[in-house]
Amino acid sequence: MDPRPLPWQLGRYRLLDHLGTGAFGSVFRAEVKGPLGFSEQLAVKLVHPSLAEAQPELLLALADEASILSQLRHPNIVQLRSFERVDDGTGEYVALALEYVRGTTLDSVLGVVDHMGRVLPIAAVLSLLDDTLGGLGHAH
Repeated sequence: MDPRPLPWQLGRYRLLDHLGTGAFGSVFRAEVKGPLGFSEQLAVKLVHPSLAEAQPELLLALADEASILSQLRHPNIVQLRSFERVDDGTGEYVALALEYVRGTTLDSVLGVVDHMGRVLPIAAVLSLLDDTLGGLGHAH
């Protein structure tokens, strides 16, 4: 997405770690500092300025995502913190800031289980499905 070394200050967001890249751009673990020592960790999804200019429909899709997400309250759905344009002097980025949930990915868990020559226990699979479907059901 951007060749800048991390950490990278983008507006009020201090981007600390690259978490992944998707269809709209890249997601970073970020920190926002506030008054009296307040600090919050966030997941910040960024659309690169050149991509936003070339494909404005991506911004509309991201705005729809932010609008829907702002209305959802469920323990299995991350909370929207902000949706804004951020300029760092070299370009304007669109940032979707989300609650950061510390943990691991399902892909990494399955990779470890597979590497050990095992399968995930059915109780764990059912628990993951129940959590996922609970959030999905709430969203719909």
